[in-house]
Amino acid sequence: MTPIPPSRVAWFADLEAVADRIEVLGELRDEIGLTTLVPESHISHTSAFRASAAVAASGPFEAWRDQPGLADHRAGFGVAEPAMAVLPGIVGGVDDAPLLRIIEECRRLGIEVWGHAGVWCYGAEVFPEHAAVDLLGRPLLPGSLPWGTMFCPSAPAPRAWIAASLADAAGRYDLDGWFLDHARYPSPGFAPALLACGCGDCEVAGRELGVSFGTCREDLLRLAAALGRSDPDHLDALAAAGPAAVLAWLDRWPGVLAWLEVRAAILALRFGELGAAVQAASPRPVDFGSDVFPPSVALLGGQRYDRWTTTATYLTGGFGPRIGWGSVGRVTVESLGPALAALVPGMTMEAGMRVVAALVGARAEPDPTTDDDAFVDQVRAMALARGGVPAYPPIAGPPEPARLARMCRAIVDAGLPGAMLAGLERTSPEQRRVIRTELTERLA
Repeated sequence: MTPIPPSRVAWFADLEAVADRIEVLGELRDEIGLTTLVPESHISHTSAFRASAAVAASGPFEAWRDQPGLADHRAGFGVAEPAMAVLPGIVGGVDDAPLLRIIEECRRLGIEVWGHAGVWCYGAEVFPEHAAVDLLGRPLLPGSLPWGTMFCPSAPAPRAWIAASLADAAGRYDLDGWFLDHARYPSPGFAPALLACGCGDCEVAGRELGVSFGTCREDLLRLAAALGRSDPDHLDALAAAGPAAVLAWLDRWPGVLAWLEVRAAILALRFGELGAAVQAASPRPVDFGSDVFPPSVALLGGQRYDRWTTTATYLTGGFGPRIGWGSVGRVTVESLGPALAALVPGMTMEAGMRVVAALVGARAEPDPTTDDDAFVDQVRAMALARGGVPAYPPIAGPPEPARLARMCRAIVDAGLPGAMLAGLERTSPEQRRVIRTELTERLA
């Protein structure tokens, strides 16, 4: 086993690009101190694992090519042939020869390899019978298509098979860890997802945790009715007074917070089940973690760090405009602010955004030019919230050198042990120099 380094410079990499120019691994090890590779195939959306015949045949998603919802899925995700649908677990029909060559080269170079697979957050438009529903029993489709349509995390058959498919791969590949992607609810900017999943299977899980979905449902409806009678100036004043004032006002409906808490507890339990399956099947102890939302919106996205870290051995973040650490707070304010204003007669969208911003600690007037500031703030908050578990903030792109340097410095200054970078195959010599001097050397 490759020794686990005290710090990590990890690459969330396009598997096919690495396989086409495998010498880039040695270059990045020597030039930036690359320690860890997390390969994801843009064809299979996993690390290109070949599922065993028995596991593939038993899966609920093998018929994805024949599903009516595939056209909407492909249009929304831009996954034209030969790319497969973005689905939970590990389906069949994948050639693992490129992955095996990459693992062999990483072993020769002394670079760790983490496996990658996704779970609940995307693809349920292909299998709507397994999709999450809201607390009133309503489907998230079609509004969920731009955001990701979530699978129910508690449905017994998919739940068992996802764990089995991950364990199957964990037992057959020489891996040092796992990055379990999409282990969350959709971006909290998609308001209907805040009420998911409210199906019967999740309701049973909530009952086992001591929470009544009926009580949560009643309080959420009472809150909606109260908003319809509220004075927008009063809500605006609460926002000006800060998050504590808004939360104190919400305390009149305890089922609302109970709902956010129980949906996060259910997700953490399911994540723990997957972690246990992977650890039990692996021939040696492996690292196991996922992308998490940054602290400001984590609970809205179904994640509580103190629950997550009972299973995860590390935390990282997601990539993309709706879940990236620099942008997700802005997206949440931009999207939920108008949704709130629509519930309160006379409230402007700007006032709605101020109230949401007060709850999530984001700017009341979202501005993409301040996303770097938001990233730095989230890194500092992550350092306080991670509970001693290593955290590797996500750096996408990567950005031009000055911005990249600021992000790297923020991570090291916060006391975090590394970063998860995407797009390293496109880096210039100057960007690589920045990563080495501002991240790798300062972590040493």
